[in-house]
Amino acid sequence: VARRMYSMPPDHGAAVVKIILQSDELRRQWSQELDSMVNRILSLRQEIAAQGAHLNMHFVAGQRGMFSLLPLSTAQVDSMIDDHAVYMASDGRVNVAGCQIHQIPKLINALEQTGLSIGAS
Repeated sequence: VARRMYSMPPDHGAAVVKIILQSDELRRQWSQELDSMVNRILSLRQEIAAQGAHLNMHFVAGQRGMFSLLPLSTAQVDSMIDDHAVYMASDGRVNVAGCQIHQIPKLINALEQTGLSIGAS
């Protein structure tokens, strides 16, 4: 039973993708939604960099993708979680896409209070 499950995974996801990509209208809609999400994440990154300029957070704007790796020690990550309720992986990987624009000041304030120190650029 296990062999069949792992060797022959369901292809429902692939079937959905096939339907979307074969339809001009669905493909256009998907492309618009994708562009919207890309632009949202880029604007969040730019805003984090702007509001965190005094912390030299400019590197965040140049990164791509849903996540950013912040130069935090394990103790600093623990402080972000315990003292500021800002959750991230223990290596400082933060979900930029999960952030909302109105939460950025809280994030920057927490980073500042936690002692984020990035060398001057």
